[in-house]
Amino acid sequence: LMGVYGRIKGFGEEGQHETTRSALLRSDDGGRNWEYFSTMAFDAASIVDYEEPAICWLDDGGERVVGILRTHVNPSGDAKNMAVVTSDDGGFSWSLPRFTNIWGYPAEILRLRDGRFCMIYGYRRPPYGVRGCVSDDGLHWDVADEFVVREGGVPRGHAKISWENPGGYQHIGYPSAQQLPDGTIVVLYHEWDDAPQPIQYVLASRFTL
Repeated sequence: LMGVYGRIKGFGEEGQHETTRSALLRSDDGGRNWEYFSTMAFDAASIVDYEEPAICWLDDGGERVVGILRTHVNPSGDAKNMAVVTSDDGGFSWSLPRFTNIWGYPAEILRLRDGRFCMIYGYRRPPYGVRGCVSDDGLHWDVADEFVVREGGVPRGHAKISWENPGGYQHIGYPSAQQLPDGTIVVLYHEWDDAPQPIQYVLASRFTL
């Protein structure tokens, strides 16, 4: 299974007055071919964008899947808290989106060896960086369980770059995470350096929970 997002009408960041929908692709031949399988979330009123889904199986050999969605509201385009959707039939049908109390985007989610779930996500407002949250069941998430992986990532000390509102330099995060055999978690993500002409680069953080 692979989570994707987009629009049926129009292309580009804003589309043609249609909000983005999150969908699921499925491959039955090991990833050689893919086809549309289901819609995870879509707002027909064109108010809420559901984007960049992260998906995770909730049990070995079972049918339960959880999806974490980045959200925006229109017409302001403001980023809102992440939403959760769930499937009990292997991704064929999904619950209605339920907003969490966690702000950030986009997310990566993985099931830990001890049975808990870990979500890692970019944090694109001061103090910026990458954050994470732990859930006992993968369904219920609370900002009280949030932790900081790293702060920063936006250029500092530039006369033409505002740290409070850095424009395109706010584009940080997009984590990818795995738990290693020794139990530690490794997260890869991108941020900007403080060079006179800032460049984007990839970092890795390694930690235990």
